[in-house]
Amino acid sequence: MSTTNTTETATVERSNSFLTRLIDRITLGTNARMIYGDPVERDGVTVIPVGKVRWGLGGGEGGDVEGNGGSGGGGGITVLPIGFIEIKNGLARFKPIFDPALIVQIIAASALTSLVLLTGARRIVEAARKK
Repeated sequence: MSTTNTTETATVERSNSFLTRLIDRITLGTNARMIYGDPVERDGVTVIPVGKVRWGLGGGEGGDVEGNGGSGGGGGITVLPIGFIEIKNGLARFKPIFDPALIVQIIAASALTSLVLLTGARRIVEAARKK
């Protein structure tokens, strides 16, 4: 039994709808430069900025039986610096940027978790005493 590999070329036709144009506009603009900035070199040390990129979009389109239609959508993008890559003496090292807001979030989440756990433990103890 022998098998033959054939390559077929399929033509995919894309609609030129609002949603397709929106997706193309956002995704075609996404590249590594959004995450890694241009390297900066001074005194034998190269620094490459590093960021975190988040983006999202939503949209829709529709119409009625009379041929009336509509479309809408939106999106957003956030780019946050998270650190940099330092290249010195042939060694590369990632150095994170300290974010004070993260500490506040961790403290708030810990306080909320502690409150929930203590409330639950108190209810368990009260239920055990009633028995």
